[in-house]
Amino acid sequence: MLFVIYVLSFVGWRIYWIGGTDLGTEGTFYWEHTGKAISNKTYSLWHGHEPNGRTRENCLMAWHKTFKNEWNDQSCDIPQAYLCEKN
Repeated sequence: MLFVIYVLSFVGWRIYWIGGTDLGTEGTFYWEHTGKAISNKTYSLWHGHEPNGRTRENCLMAWHKTFKNEWNDQSCDIPQAYLCEKN
């Protein structure tokens, strides 16, 4: 995560997609690239009172500058920057 924060400090993005969704089962988020569940017990950075979108907000984004990379569920059709992982 420190690398992500470092990169974002140069590109100026405020909001970005991070590849999670709950399109399969409402309220159960998973990583799109692996299919693995995002467990609140092991790792998550949800902003207070998030996720809160019910059926309207199914994609996972983060606020870089406003809330220190905390997560929010958001409508998937909103154009945003995105991060990709490269192996």
